[in-house]
Amino acid sequence: MVHLEGYNIPFAFDNLIQMSDLIYYDGPLLSHFISISGENYLFYWVDVDETYNRWMFFRIHPNVIQKYLDKKISLKNVILGLEEQYVYFVEVDDESNFLNPRIVALNELPEEYLPTDRSFYNFQKYDYDCLDSLSRLNKSSLFELHLEGLGVGYGSIALNKLSKILPQIEAIRKDLANSFNKKIISSLPKGTSREEKKEKANCLKLDTDYDVHYLMAGSARLILKPKSTEVPSGLIKDERDLFAEEFVNVLNSGFAQDDVRNISDKYGKNLVKKYSDFVDCLNDEQIGVQFTWYNAFMGLSHNSKITRDQISSVRAVLQNVDLNNEDEIAYEGKFISLNVKTGSFSFETTDNLFINGRLDAALMEHINRVTFYKKYSVVVSCSRKSHIGGKEKKVIILLSLEEVEEFM
Repeated sequence: MVHLEGYNIPFAFDNLIQMSDLIYYDGPLLSHFISISGENYLFYWVDVDETYNRWMFFRIHPNVIQKYLDKKISLKNVILGLEEQYVYFVEVDDESNFLNPRIVALNELPEEYLPTDRSFYNFQKYDYDCLDSLSRLNKSSLFELHLEGLGVGYGSIALNKLSKILPQIEAIRKDLANSFNKKIISSLPKGTSREEKKEKANCLKLDTDYDVHYLMAGSARLILKPKSTEVPSGLIKDERDLFAEEFVNVLNSGFAQDDVRNISDKYGKNLVKKYSDFVDCLNDEQIGVQFTWYNAFMGLSHNSKITRDQISSVRAVLQNVDLNNEDEIAYEGKFISLNVKTGSFSFETTDNLFINGRLDAALMEHINRVTFYKKYSVVVSCSRKSHIGGKEKKVIILLSLEEVEEFM
């Protein structure tokens, strides 16, 4: 191999996580790594002998990588234009040991190690699944939000797009977390004290809420970490895993009408409406999205993906789902008004609820025996008809009434 000038230095290669291969031909030739402190490095293969592969690597800003991917700058000019005016070298053996790290000034760089003048990007980028490393590094399960599409670059996304998409995601998370946490609290054993329930509720808030920890390269990749600081046991799923699984189920539901109805039955129509708003936002912004939950301590993964090509079919499913239901409900209270001509009524319950509707046809002939100063037990049919994105129509029919004798 070519003799190198420069100085031997220590370098923490264990702190690097491989993000993408930008050039690949019978193996990676140009790869992107990120350090645990968020610094970006490109590793460029330059030489080989019977024992080692030699790599040149250097710190770089993702914006420069994007210019290279957009063919606005050659790889040669990327290297010669480095602000730090130096690069690193390392030899790698067959067992992936990093040996002899060295720093070399750009003006001492061997000419044969520079790419050609026409070294413009002409390959298919490959992104690595680095969630296992990040999960172990952060001692936590993680969500990765991967965005691609119009206005998304290499490790960057237009702020006006991100500011529209994140609130939609947060609306889904918040609504789902509210229902999920209530179900967990209600399932606690009988005899659980108020203090224990309060403590559990506080833990659940941390388990089901997230902080954004990284905006990484390889398209725009955001890492969301639960606010809980408890390290996963690696033995059983905890509430973080269970909530993430439900979150992914919601995001996957738009591919089948039955799944949408199941989400509506389990968590309510409002959550489905917020999911529909999120999909509409993806359509407006021409953005595809992928969510991946990963727990390295259990090897557990959940995944949801809506590409730009799939958005129209998901919207079609949502727009054709009706969320109709009908319930018969019993109340006690007093009539406030009755209209003999139209058959409409108003009723105030003992819980101070006001119900407006119309009488069943069979009751119309008995309307004359109803008085306003007596208490009645009534049964009403409440039917709700709605399509996602449309206004809910509620129809209330009075099915039966019976006078309730009040004891003094």
